[in-house]
Amino acid sequence: MAAEPSAPLGDVGRGERIYLLGQLADGAPVVALREGVGALPPAAAACVSCHRPSGRGGAEGGILAPPIAAPALFSPGSPPIDHPRLRRQWLRHQQRSAYDDATLARALSAGIDPDGQPLGAVMPRYRLSTQSQADLAAYLHRLGSVPSPGLRQGVLHLATVFTPDAPLQRRATVREAMRRWSDGLSFGPVAVRWHAWTLQGPRATWGRQLEALAQRQPVFALVSGAGGADWAPVDDWCEARRLPCLLPSVDDVPDRPARHWAMHLSAGTTGETGMLVQRLAASPRQPVLQVCDGLAGTAAAARLQSLLAAAGVKVRTLAASTATMPPLTPADGPPTLVLWLPAAQATAWLSRHPPVPGAQLLLSAQLAPPAQVVVPPAWRGRVLWASQRADPLRQQAGAALSLLPWSQRLGLQLPADSPDLADVHAATFFFADALAQSR
Repeated sequence: MAAEPSAPLGDVGRGERIYLLGQLADGAPVVALREGVGALPPAAAACVSCHRPSGRGGAEGGILAPPIAAPALFSPGSPPIDHPRLRRQWLRHQQRSAYDDATLARALSAGIDPDGQPLGAVMPRYRLSTQSQADLAAYLHRLGSVPSPGLRQGVLHLATVFTPDAPLQRRATVREAMRRWSDGLSFGPVAVRWHAWTLQGPRATWGRQLEALAQRQPVFALVSGAGGADWAPVDDWCEARRLPCLLPSVDDVPDRPARHWAMHLSAGTTGETGMLVQRLAASPRQPVLQVCDGLAGTAAAARLQSLLAAAGVKVRTLAASTATMPPLTPADGPPTLVLWLPAAQATAWLSRHPPVPGAQLLLSAQLAPPAQVVVPPAWRGRVLWASQRADPLRQQAGAALSLLPWSQRLGLQLPADSPDLADVHAATFFFADALAQSR
């Protein structure tokens, strides 16, 4: 009798590409079909899109994505969370048998669990070769098997990063809020110890500094943060180390399409630039004058000028230090002014320059939040903000309902309308909520 062919050995690296990117070893996209939808794009086909980088899964919109890290997947089922809306799915997951490589391959291709029961329709059916199935299984056998860093002997270590280009007031706000939030904090029997990681010098050295700090004291996650125009080295280090970085307060967010471990509340001035391009490119004959200052403002102005020039819009960019405004007498319509200035400088600029007839002025809400800019009467009705956040009235309502009580509970003597304080509040809230769902 001929011997049965042995199963191929899986490659962890290739399995990781399938899990995180939805890509096969040769770079081709994974083929995954979902009932009623058809073929999924690689980002949606990647396991991480539902089961998270940790493999711990979660629940959203009444749908359970069960944990598939090794300790859960290759053991009999257990409830990942106790959620009343998910009681049936929760019970089913608790009762299933343990997976092995063969039943995992069947679940991927046919949507059948170890007990022969069909999986939910949201679970894609994958078209993977035997080798690719083995690669993914090899990665899942490793996922979750390494103890979480920063959690030892009943103490959870967290850190907040401060970069050299962070505005001084932002540094002070984030540091004080994080210190007050973490003081005496615990999650059940686990105490929290918070560390302030302050970086220095050129950006090229930040990754090495972060690595040295993490070697000295491993942390479970980076929560909040204070930066300026350049946060990319921190994001890149977190991606390489697979360390969560939650909602730092920064002016600009690096464009990283494969970001899994760094989460930002908004796209900062990069997002605002995209919004302005959509608005201004709709009137290509209307000239644009930009006024900028600082690293973040100068970078945003250069980005906007490049994008608008490609759309045929005439743009002039001036430094804020320019003494006088150039004459604007366009034949084709009133100009649009764009200020990439911090709040105090924007207020001073508005007070020094009378409105240009028919002109509209646009401000960056990231650099100059509406609550912090004093608009002279002559400019009222002419000023708009490009914002990745809620409009000012909704921000005030949100501050009154949640941010102000939280700030008072911590004893913070800080303005409740501070966007940086709102960022810290969001970071701590989402971290605590995520930790509460973790086992």
